[in-house]
Amino acid sequence: MKHLKRNLPPMTSIIAFEAAARHGSFKDAAKELNVSRVAVSRQVRNLEEYLGILLFERDANSAVLMELGRSFYQVISANLWAIAEKSSEIAGTVPPEVEDQPLAEAADFDAERARVLLVDDREENLDHISGLLGSRYDILTAGNGADALQIIHSEPLDLVLLDVCMPDLDGFEICRRIKAVGATETLPVMFLTALDSPADETKGLECGASDFISRPIVPGVLRARIKTQLDLRQTQKTLEKVLKRRGDRLQRLEDMLDKMEAQIQAFRSG
Repeated sequence: MKHLKRNLPPMTSIIAFEAAARHGSFKDAAKELNVSRVAVSRQVRNLEEYLGILLFERDANSAVLMELGRSFYQVISANLWAIAEKSSEIAGTVPPEVEDQPLAEAADFDAERARVLLVDDREENLDHISGLLGSRYDILTAGNGADALQIIHSEPLDLVLLDVCMPDLDGFEICRRIKAVGATETLPVMFLTALDSPADETKGLECGASDFISRPIVPGVLRARIKTQLDLRQTQKTLEKVLKRRGDRLQRLEDMLDKMEAQIQAFRSG
């Protein structure tokens, strides 16, 4: 995203002028902006000096918008309100029904339809875990590391349940490869293994796994810990959507400021 230095007058001067032009009065503008009439006058004077023209005709008690002032008001008013609205959205002060839409998507997430890959070289283990989870999730299986990686890089997944001791690639290496690729690095991995030493658990977590469960498996505990990982993943996706939306809004704000700068410079040149 670009952040170029703009040749714009101070935004405080533009805001003071817009309020004064809209109300037709420095006094009313000051009341709206919660500043003194003198402050409004000073900001408008700064803007006039920047533009090199008079926007208001003044006497001791009043200020009347001049023809050039009306023309400049037409240049900046629509842009200024659009910029103010976009700034409010970025700051998070937009109405909840707009800003909270991605969070509502999180509430609607159906964990029952999550896609879970089971990786184990023993068919009986695949059958056992599939039986425990098959009614709740869409289950995919792989009997070796190569097949697992092929599925991981070609299928949309929400979680990988991974054995450690396998003949081709062990689970630790598979986990490292998952975490080494940008497209899959956030995919949660849980180890389900016969290994039960603290050293093995530490190694698994250092590889990037989110959890390490030793056999024998307690079904209720497994389901609860899977649910925790799926909830965390959905929260992460939701936050990514919120950040992307705010990034898009910031870019649109940058574009609006660029447009207003171009219009002001064209006004000065004219």
